[in-house]
Amino acid sequence: MSEQATDTTPALLTFIETWPSVVVAAFLFGTGFGAYLAVDQALITQVRPSAENRGKDLGLINIAIVGPAAVGGLLAALLVTLGGHPATAMGHRR
Repeated sequence: MSEQATDTTPALLTFIETWPSVVVAAFLFGTGFGAYLAVDQALITQVRPSAENRGKDLGLINIAIVGPAAVGGLLAALLVTLGGHPATAMGHRR
């Protein structure tokens, strides 16, 4: 189920470029990704040999999932600020 939900969203946004389709795609992606993460973290707690380090391991997995998104957003903001982007006013230099 989660794989179909996350795989459907790019196709939806490719063929239907409206605000309601963005909302539906965000819902589908969020539902699918949330289900994937819940199962993933439950599996991690089951396969770890030591129960005393589960919290640390789940924290490390969370950093591995969220960290690149945070760094990517900061990097994108820096690149747009320095180089501009056609979709922003900064990209329309005269």
